[in-house]
Amino acid sequence: MQSRDVVGFALIPLALLATGWLAKTLPIWSVTGGHTIPWFCNALAIALLVAGGTSLLCGQALAAIPVRAAVLAAAGAILIVGIGFVVDALTHGRASDWTATLGEWVGFTVLVIGSFWLPRAAATRDT
Repeated sequence: MQSRDVVGFALIPLALLATGWLAKTLPIWSVTGGHTIPWFCNALAIALLVAGGTSLLCGQALAAIPVRAAVLAAAGAILIVGIGFVVDALTHGRASDWTATLGEWVGFTVLVIGSFWLPRAAATRDT
């Protein structure tokens, strides 16, 4: 893993978090966009941190991480977030909000899987 990869895995999520905060703070989107864009930026930042952390822990470029390790990391993050959503919904009496929560979890799942799959797809295309 190169230094630029480590810096990128730190700076890109920070930029996404700042963008999400600005999108939530500034009235530049519709009401729905004002909720969706910040969520997307935050969820993508978390997905990239999961992928970048896995890359760092494995000591390999994201595309070179063994498939088993990538699947375990992605599935672990997805499962933990899903369990957390269920526990929080039940604990805080928000079980009636399950459709929005399910949509957020599905979106997060797609972003995490994409964070691991996209570099691998690009690497196989280049070879």
